[in-house]
Amino acid sequence: MAEREDLNFIEILLKTGTDDCWPDDTYLIVLILNMIGEVIWKNKYQTSDEHPEIQMLKDDGFKDKVKKRKAGAAEKVTIILTSNHSPCYKCADELITFFNGRKSLKDKFIIQFSRPFRTDEELNQNGLRNLDMAGIILEGMTSKCWFSVMIQYMFDLEPDKVSKRDYDTRERLDELLADDSEDSEDDSEDSESD
Repeated sequence: MAEREDLNFIEILLKTGTDDCWPDDTYLIVLILNMIGEVIWKNKYQTSDEHPEIQMLKDDGFKDKVKKRKAGAAEKVTIILTSNHSPCYKCADELITFFNGRKSLKDKFIIQFSRPFRTDEELNQNGLRNLDMAGIILEGMTSKCWFSVMIQYMFDLEPDKVSKRDYDTRERLDELLADDSEDSEDDSEDSESD
């Protein structure tokens, strides 16, 4: 049941702004990665009484994962927000406040989104500029971003391992096909010499 719900959620994320898919709600997937790129926490949020970014900031599970882990020591993390809409100016302010409170840890904070949210409004334009000036990375979605979110959120896999496997497979296929063509050339040379 939860898997189908996750697929529907991701489908809306993927389709926002294409064809006739223009949801008013914001859909947000949050991934927290440790220093070696493993997912240590993930969750999803959807617009309700509060915007998803605010729901995330209030979530005890999220707060626990971004707090100091051991007395006097903290693990640096990468926080990746994937959404169908960029944050509004109010959420941008809240995210900046959160990020500035952790800046000394040099966490990496990425917000990637499918569509800019109401950027005809100056406040939302300024919200995006302020996020950027604070050092939060803003990205429009790419196929690489989607691949990473799908692999990490849906399947609990590490994208680098999947990419390496795929690279190794292509390399091996190239070797096999090259060997096959060399064998064919050798066969044709043998038949010519007969």
